[in-house]
Amino acid sequence: MGGAGRVRYRHLRRTVIAVLATVAFLLLFGLAVRAIFEAEPTRRLARRWLEEMAAGYGAELEIGDLHWGLLPPSLRLRQVRFSSAGVDAEVDAVQVDLSKIRLAQRTVELGRVAARGVRLSFAGLPRGAASRQPQLKVRVRQLSLEDLEFEGVDFPGKIALVLDGVRSSWSTQDEESRGFAEVTIAQLNIGRMEPLDFSVVSRFVIDESGIDFENYRVESEGEGFEFQGRGRIGGGDARFEVRGPINIGWLDGFVRTHGLLDGAADVAVALDTRAPALIEADISARHLEVAGFPLDDVEGRLALVNRSLRGTLTQARFHGGTLSGRYVLGDFGPRYSHSVHLEGERLSLKGLLDDLKVESAGLAATIDLSADGRWDGRSFPAGNGDADLVLRGVTPGVPVSGAVDVALTGEGFLLFDAQNLAIGQSNARWQ
Repeated sequence: MGGAGRVRYRHLRRTVIAVLATVAFLLLFGLAVRAIFEAEPTRRLARRWLEEMAAGYGAELEIGDLHWGLLPPSLRLRQVRFSSAGVDAEVDAVQVDLSKIRLAQRTVELGRVAARGVRLSFAGLPRGAASRQPQLKVRVRQLSLEDLEFEGVDFPGKIALVLDGVRSSWSTQDEESRGFAEVTIAQLNIGRMEPLDFSVVSRFVIDESGIDFENYRVESEGEGFEFQGRGRIGGGDARFEVRGPINIGWLDGFVRTHGLLDGAADVAVALDTRAPALIEADISARHLEVAGFPLDDVEGRLALVNRSLRGTLTQARFHGGTLSGRYVLGDFGPRYSHSVHLEGERLSLKGLLDDLKVESAGLAATIDLSADGRWDGRSFPAGNGDADLVLRGVTPGVPVSGAVDVALTGEGFLLFDAQNLAIGQSNARWQ
């Protein structure tokens, strides 16, 4: 028994020594591999290989510093610069964890990519990738971005977009990539219109051809609006839809109509880079004021076409009658030329005179009108216009009937011309 025990002890000791030797060998081998990978010539060769691979796709890549991790396999980069057609990016630090390499499918699968201090700039909307089959496919299972800044210029319609304080992440499961993005500070510029400051929270889905923004919320505390919407970017085109309440006073400043608009309305806005009208907005309001005139049950539409803003007043109730019309902001600078055309039916003469702070003296009539006005935003309130009025006498009061021509001069004077005006039982000429 004692001899058998000594034999088992010798076998156990040999096994332990073999295991320890194997572990020591693996540790030494790992240290040697790490030393080789961390050596400056190896890291320089890896940087050069990555930069040459990017050049093969028509992009420029510069890597300031590169380090490896073995368990798990990972890559850490610092001071990365990337540029391609219309896209420039700088990244302070990025870590890439390798998940799988599938040689048969020529696919590299990355487990997690985390980037910090990202500065991204676009000149125009990104176009789809070239149709040629890439030599190597890269799939990202999880991506995280912190402290991202974005600047986009030369978008369709002279739109520029600046984002700051952005954080975003997405993860891929069952070949579907879902994520979220939060933008603390955003500024939208359209031509020479007033800049719009807001914040954004969004959820999105990434597919092979673009990004679907399933649901996003746009808020602006200073302007007092909150919109909900959805959209998509892909193939060099973009479409976004938002809806919600808006302060019309903000819109007045945005299009520089100098306090002519006031009130609140519900809007549904669509931005589509493929459509003739880059932006279209349907507007409805229970009550608005335009140049001090009250409008109720308003329905209309605004459209941004090329460099002009076009509006349609579908209908509005005004002093017992109805109004409809058209509006054009001819350009976004330097003159900001405005023009408007109005058609009115069965408007109250007394209500109109009260708005103009003119004593009605008991005169009573309904008015049909056709009016045109023109002015420049830089020289407001100077402008000119004309209106044709047809009055139909009503009772009670002193009925007034006839045609009146009204002209607004560039000096701010109103000129009236009524050649055959019936007031009560009398006829009058007024000029």
